[in-house]
Amino acid sequence: MVSRRPWIIPLVGLVAGILGVEAFPAYVGLGGCVVVLALMRARWRQWSALSQLIGWALAGGLSWWLELTPLSPEDLRLEWSGAPRLVEVEGTIRGDPELRQTVGVTRNPWRTVAVVRVRSWREPGGAWAPAWGNILTQTRGTLPVGGFSGASVRIHGLARVPPEAEVPGLFDYRRHLRYRGIHFLLEADSGGDWWIDPSPRTRPWSAWFVPWAQRALAEGLPDSESTRLLWAMTLGWRTALTEDVSRSFVESGTMHVFAISGLHIALLAGVMVAMLRLCRVDRSIAGAVVVPALWFYVAATGWQPSAVRSAVMTTVVVGSWMLRRPGDGLNSLALAAVIILVADPGQLFQPGFQLSFAAVAGLIWGAEGWIRRLDPSRWLPDDPFLPPELQARWREPVRDVLRALGQSLGISLAALVATLPWVIHHFHLFSPVGVLANVVVVPLSGAALAANVGALLTYPLWPGLAGWFNASAWVWMTGMTFFSRWFAGWPGAVWSVASPPWYWWVLYYGVILALGNRWLVLGWNRGCIGGGVAVAILVTGGIWSHSGTEITVLPGGTVVVDGCGWSEDLILNAGPVRSADRVLLPWLRSQGWNRIPRLALIQADAAHVGGAGLLLERWRPDRLVTGSLRQRSPIFRKVVEQARAAGVPVTEVGAGDRIGTWTVVSPRATDRFTTAADNAQVWVGELESVRILVLPDLGPEVRQRLWERWPAELDSVDVVLAEVSEANEVSWQSWRERLQPKFSWVTRVGEHAQRIPVEKTRSWPRLDSEAVGTEVVSIRLREGEIRVDLRDGTRRTWPSDRSGFTRIAGKGGRP
Repeated sequence: MVSRRPWIIPLVGLVAGILGVEAFPAYVGLGGCVVVLALMRARWRQWSALSQLIGWALAGGLSWWLELTPLSPEDLRLEWSGAPRLVEVEGTIRGDPELRQTVGVTRNPWRTVAVVRVRSWREPGGAWAPAWGNILTQTRGTLPVGGFSGASVRIHGLARVPPEAEVPGLFDYRRHLRYRGIHFLLEADSGGDWWIDPSPRTRPWSAWFVPWAQRALAEGLPDSESTRLLWAMTLGWRTALTEDVSRSFVESGTMHVFAISGLHIALLAGVMVAMLRLCRVDRSIAGAVVVPALWFYVAATGWQPSAVRSAVMTTVVVGSWMLRRPGDGLNSLALAAVIILVADPGQLFQPGFQLSFAAVAGLIWGAEGWIRRLDPSRWLPDDPFLPPELQARWREPVRDVLRALGQSLGISLAALVATLPWVIHHFHLFSPVGVLANVVVVPLSGAALAANVGALLTYPLWPGLAGWFNASAWVWMTGMTFFSRWFAGWPGAVWSVASPPWYWWVLYYGVILALGNRWLVLGWNRGCIGGGVAVAILVTGGIWSHSGTEITVLPGGTVVVDGCGWSEDLILNAGPVRSADRVLLPWLRSQGWNRIPRLALIQADAAHVGGAGLLLERWRPDRLVTGSLRQRSPIFRKVVEQARAAGVPVTEVGAGDRIGTWTVVSPRATDRFTTAADNAQVWVGELESVRILVLPDLGPEVRQRLWERWPAELDSVDVVLAEVSEANEVSWQSWRERLQPKFSWVTRVGEHAQRIPVEKTRSWPRLDSEAVGTEVVSIRLREGEIRVDLRDGTRRTWPSDRSGFTRIAGKGGRP
């Protein structure tokens, strides 16, 4: 295997080195000692492969360590650490700026994103200081003329550290930029904050090729969504892929058609080779023309990892064809990965790199077997008693169609199996209809891409013919959009899946290797081993999916109860609209929620029920629970009317009513309060032998009345999830002393929303923190135990009785 695929060992070494430095920074020093010992024994043949592996691992680890470590005293990570600041920077634009559209913004929704290599900076009125590092600029609107790759610029804006994920499990923008070598954002109000050096310079080819290609592909077409999507698919123009447009492609599993990938490169190479060979050009000259043209296309479309991978593989294939030498798919794929990782080690952590290489590896490894097993032409054999000339003529065309259908299904299944863990890890989605959707959408994308290539080739000489090609591509793209939305609308088309643990990945790919590598296991043993590993995956998946009851308080005051069964799942309040859209819904998807059994609105103001309409629109809860008292809030009434119009049962509850393991203790139907906030409901739950109190921001009189009515239930509370405003702070402190819970989480509301440090009251440890907008807490309940995890890694556990507590220190633990 090593002799036939020599680039496998360098790839494995690079990946191991980069991952080792990411996990263990001290790995570099240890790796240096190991590689010296290995090289000393490299004269023995049995050590040559090992020494090569360790050498590449050291090279990969060292390159990634150099990316992560600020060695220069002028590094921006040493200069800008701290709070946001107004600065002015000088530098050079790296790569082509991208114009993006913010959905939902009516006033100036466009913003331009560009990477700038900084060479100097200063604060307003200060002196210029040398600097080194990359920043990501975000500018409202467009840039001034001349803002392309390589331009020298001066920018005034607000520099800050990229935001982390608001809730663990969601997309971490800071980590994403860190893998790209970017550690700071610079926000500019408009293009007027930019100064671009007007001195003449050579424009990069992408600066003129992309606008020219857009004009060519728009010849004879209206300004429509399909036209912009054709630009995105052919030129990598990501501006067209807004959140609303791309949602259906993501949910149907067909979003990959918009990445510059093997389909684009192979089609472009095939068209050029066919045209050159038609003109009787020798294959050596044809290859010398095609390869530079492919790399020109890759550079013009932004050096996307999938495009670089495809170009390297196509270059190897074309080179083998030129030299009349056989090639190997896995070796070419490994060589492409090595080239990309040597140039940019951070690509290893990018979703595009992982999905692209996993899909192609799956096609090389298992597509042939899937195609052979799914070939439906076997169902239509020839009559063995008739000679070929007497067979029915319709059989062969039908078999060709069935064979093409089986090939499409086999390719889709091979790519799905290879990329499934990565799709779940990054997007928390599993699309069962993706196999069928790709059978329809991928051929349509190939036809649209072929028509676009024809338009680009004919536009300079015959614009009218290019318009005919564009019209054909527009029809195919309209069909792609229709079928992707149609498949995404199927019942059960998309399932939310929580990200699996690392050992699930090992077992999963162990099944693939066991079933696909005949050198590992032979005959029926291969099936036995694969079946055993599959059972292990199911068992570990069951253990991973649920263990105890988990309560999570999200930004905006939403309380999510994830019980051992779906019937015990519950969401208390939905938060404001933005919090529901940006935090609650993505977090539910990341945790594997596919339905909401009960949505309870225990408060009626916009800050707690504003996002309920969004939940009703996208998820449609099985039941909506509200209070029995009449509410004056127009938003609350609109949500209730929307639920009834959608056929969602609405249950009104009051004091004494039970919802599963929860009991409503306030207010009663006869209560009348002077303020609307006192109409909020108070719930007490009994989960895993732990009593939990959900306490909204109530006035002191209401709290006193609550204690008089339910003394036994409140006296034995273990966990309190409370909201407190500045007006009720004093009464809350005295009330908390009376309750003496094991743990209390306080969300400061209104102008009183400020961080409250960890404190100890009497003998009971407390972790009281503000949760509005930034904080999240997770409370896991098992029989007889309460475990609390904060966002910073702090973890503490308490027994459910009042005999004491146990502290477990975590990363960033507090005293």
